[in-house]
Amino acid sequence: EIYGKWPIVSSMIDAILGSSKNRLMARKCDLVEVDADRASDFLAANHLMGPCYQSRYMGLQLGGNLVSIMAYKLHPDHLEIVRSASVLNAIVRGSFQRLLTELRRRHPHLEARTLVDLRYADGHGLEKAGFKPDGEYLQYQYTDNKHRKDKRAFRVKAGTDERQAAAAQGWYRIYDAGRRRYVLPISESAIDSRFDTTLP
Repeated sequence: EIYGKWPIVSSMIDAILGSSKNRLMARKCDLVEVDADRASDFLAANHLMGPCYQSRYMGLQLGGNLVSIMAYKLHPDHLEIVRSASVLNAIVRGSFQRLLTELRRRHPHLEARTLVDLRYADGHGLEKAGFKPDGEYLQYQYTDNKHRKDKRAFRVKAGTDERQAAAAQGWYRIYDAGRRRYVLPISESAIDSRFDTTLP
C-alpha cells in the first residue's frame, strides 16, 4: 500500500495524528447523490480499497467539488455501508454522521451494518454514532512483495489448494489485523436533527 498508494496512506496518517491542514465542516456542504462514474473516480483517488461496484452513492459537495462520499447497498433486511471517504489531506467534520443521517431518514426500516479494518481504525467513531460491535474475523490477500491482489483472483476448483496455486504463480498469502462488524439497530438509531438533509 505504501508502494502503490502513498498519497492515500500519507493522508490517513495525517488524519489519525490530527495534522491534516484542511478542515471543512459538513454542515456547510451540499448533500448530493453521486453517479457511479464520479464515485469510482473519487474512491480510486481517496480510499485505500478503491472503488466498489453495484453500490449507491451519496456525497457532500463544497463549491461544486466533491469532498466526502458514502457508498452503500440495500439488502432486504439491512443497509450495508461499503465505503466512507473524504478528499485527501482534509478532515470533513461531521461528514459521516450527516450522510448516515440522510440514509437512515430514507430507509428507517433497515438496520445499518458496516465493517472496520482494524489495521488503521478502532471503530470509536462508529460507536459514538450508536453502532454496536458484532463480531470480528481475519481476512487475507495475496502479494508478490510489491503488489496486492484480492483472494478472489485466486479462486480454484474444488479439491485444489488455493494457497499452493497462488504460490506457484509467485503470490503469497498475507493476513490483516482483522475486521470488526458493526450494527446500528433500527431501535437505536439516533437521527441528528441539526442537519437539514433535504436533497435539492
